[in-house]
Amino acid sequence: MAEQLRPLTRREREIVGRHALTHGAVAGFVAPIADADGGVAHPLVKLHALARMEKAGTITAGQRDAGEYFHRLFQRAALDGLRAADMSRVAISGGSGDHVVPSNEHCRRRVAELVDALGGHGSIVASCAWHVVGLEWSTRRWAAGRVRYDAAGGILIAALSIIEAHFAGRRPGAPRRAA
Repeated sequence: MAEQLRPLTRREREIVGRHALTHGAVAGFVAPIADADGGVAHPLVKLHALARMEKAGTITAGQRDAGEYFHRLFQRAALDGLRAADMSRVAISGGSGDHVVPSNEHCRRRVAELVDALGGHGSIVASCAWHVVGLEWSTRRWAAGRVRYDAAGGILIAALSIIEAHFAGRRPGAPRRAA
């Protein structure tokens, strides 16, 4: 995704201005897209924490990819808790929102394997991966009351390294582990 983004123009920086303090780093898409009315739009997006860390050189591209893969598994496993429903969607009778399909269960098993690899449910590293990578909490929010904030970044980097090693050879295009 990083290769599809561009830096903001001067005008976009002025527009984003004070909101960037609240919402974090923002970038624009390289190519324009169609908006809801069929017009041309140049949308701005908030950079995910992992993308910002890679851009700053704190983590490698492999660690970012592994973290994003874990996040997708986490979402498919439906482990992110309850959220308010989108009121604009069309209601379908007879459906149940909390129905676990086989692919959800597969993802839950994969996440459980990873939690074990990170040290189990009592591990501070597993907690960091669960909350920061899975639930998209900020490291500051996660660290509050657990660890010093300046240590939280190191714990996240350690978690991403373990996630990368755990998933190596399991994703299409990833190098295979030695047997």
